[in-house]
Amino acid sequence: MKYEFIGNSYKKRVIDVNKIYDEHSKEGLTNREIFRKFIYPIYRISEKTFYNCLNASARFPDTEKDSK
Repeated sequence: MKYEFIGNSYKKRVIDVNKIYDEHSKEGLTNREIFRKFIYPIYRISEKTFYNCLNASARFPDTEKDSK
């Protein structure tokens, strides 16, 4: 049986990346522009990891409650 352990630091990074993405996607920027201008300088993650963080947000439905 495979156990999935989700660390708190990963969960926090997913929440933070999605928050930054949501703020700037409304301005009409592309995903790549958001990644290069706002995500990469702070977190130094690859573009693939950035997309994984966007997809992982579905695993944390109560992100608004936890981010406060």
